[in-house]
Amino acid sequence: MGKIRWWLRLVAALYLLLAWLNVSMQLNIGQHSETLTWAVLGGLMIYFSFRPADAKTLVLTVALLELFVWIPGTIALIIGGMSVSVGAVFIVLHLIVGVAGLWLMRQE
Repeated sequence: MGKIRWWLRLVAALYLLLAWLNVSMQLNIGQHSETLTWAVLGGLMIYFSFRPADAKTLVLTVALLELFVWIPGTIALIIGGMSVSVGAVFIVLHLIVGVAGLWLMRQE
């Protein structure tokens, strides 16, 4: 469970950072509902990082959101005018987080 614990903490830090940046600096990296989603999921991941045996559903949910919601959302933002280089960075991050979550779940 050690690897999932650290995956939860790392992704939680990323989500909470994105939520904080979006609110404090008004970066508008997505809609306000996405900011709330990042904050709530980040908080849940911090909580479950202390109980990783109970976190399998959360890990699966986050991995599937990354792969099947946020990658298509980023592609839509690129089509709508977001810089391709910025969008590509986000797509790579979504792929890393999603695939790593599924891979670590399968290992445990």
